[in-house]
Amino acid sequence: MRLSSMLRSVRGLHVSDVLLPLVVSFSLGLCLARGATAQVVYDDFPGTAMRASHWWSWGSLSSTSVAQSKLSFALSGDEEAVFTARQFWRGDFDFVVDFDSVAFSGNGSGGFFLTVFDAQDLPWLSSFVDLSIRASTTGRSFDVYSQKKGNAHGTGNVPTTTTTGALRVTRSNGTVTTYYRESAIGTWRTLLVWQDFLTELVALEISAETSTATTFACATDKVTFTGAMQTSPTIAGQGCGGMRTMAWSLPYYGNTSFSSVVAGDSSLASAPLVLVLGLTRITVDLTAAGAPGCWLLTTPDVPIVVGAFDQEATAFVQLPLPNDANLVGLQFFQQFAAFTRQNALQLVFSNVIESRIFKW
Repeated sequence: MRLSSMLRSVRGLHVSDVLLPLVVSFSLGLCLARGATAQVVYDDFPGTAMRASHWWSWGSLSSTSVAQSKLSFALSGDEEAVFTARQFWRGDFDFVVDFDSVAFSGNGSGGFFLTVFDAQDLPWLSSFVDLSIRASTTGRSFDVYSQKKGNAHGTGNVPTTTTTGALRVTRSNGTVTTYYRESAIGTWRTLLVWQDFLTELVALEISAETSTATTFACATDKVTFTGAMQTSPTIAGQGCGGMRTMAWSLPYYGNTSFSSVVAGDSSLASAPLVLVLGLTRITVDLTAAGAPGCWLLTTPDVPIVVGAFDQEATAFVQLPLPNDANLVGLQFFQQFAAFTRQNALQLVFSNVIESRIFKW
């Protein structure tokens, strides 16, 4: 499932905010692109791989490739490949992603999606917009589906014969609007319009998926935006055992939705999970301790058992931030460890998240 969908379905693990003031130290980690009027390129897919600084990657990644400044999807039955932007956007926005070479075969359906969803609410409470170009045995169409606080909030469908075009979602003057464009330079056409129902802070995702007995292919060469882009906390280091983590929402004081998304390989399903909170960034090779390829990336000032991975080896760990202005400018680090039989230490580790608190 797309990461936005996965986040809405996983059970949140909660870290007591009583512990947090013992270890948090934050400073402003904010990058704004204010007042933009022209589209800014977020990614035009240079090189031969997705840029880790831009995207959290998920799903059937072996069915995707980057070449000639394009991201290409070539999915077989029941596959999904997801790329969630590591940055967030605040206030009004205008997201555009193009597509070409749409091809489909089989008895099911497939689609390429542009998704915008809340990053200021806990995921299972959030609202979102899914805009897609879809293909099935009945033909191709532009589809939109939205939810508001977990409830269906509008759907739309426009048949098309195009294999090239663009998807667009905007927020401006109190409204959220979805558009589609047939061909690379065609006219923008409106699909659905709502009164704004998203939080001030939103996340962006592109993805493709198929049902069973289906193949679906498409490519995109550019994701652009206008609006105030704000960097999420810094990600550093490498995980082991398939472990990786990213921050959810931004570390402003009083943010009760600040959290981490954690994933591991399939062998870590249901494994107990530990959050290591630290004040200092370190780099300690754990090979000699019995965990080759693993690194301790922060001082283990406060290790906390936060629960366990779900059956898909994913977890959403809440770390509510105290409503205390005195925390502004202080820094802390988060690394996750999971119990395993993969090595003699019986632990594998994620990368590390560096956060600094600021005033919203």
